[in-house]
Amino acid sequence: MQMDAFGKTIYEKEMWIIFACTLVVFVAAYIVNQVVRTKTHTLFAAPSLHKSAKKGKKSEK
Repeated sequence: MQMDAFGKTIYEKEMWIIFACTLVVFVAAYIVNQVVRTKTHTLFAAPSLHKSAKKGKKSEK
């Protein structure tokens, strides 16, 4: 299997290397995101409720 990109032929071995590097980058980004999110609850986290809404929920329990 061959692919042509920007006038250069990319062979199967090079495709696997590109795929592996891309996978490593995304896994590393995921791990960093989870570590930072766990410590700060801010990076890429879902929006939190307002403080007044949180207090109301806690008092109902």
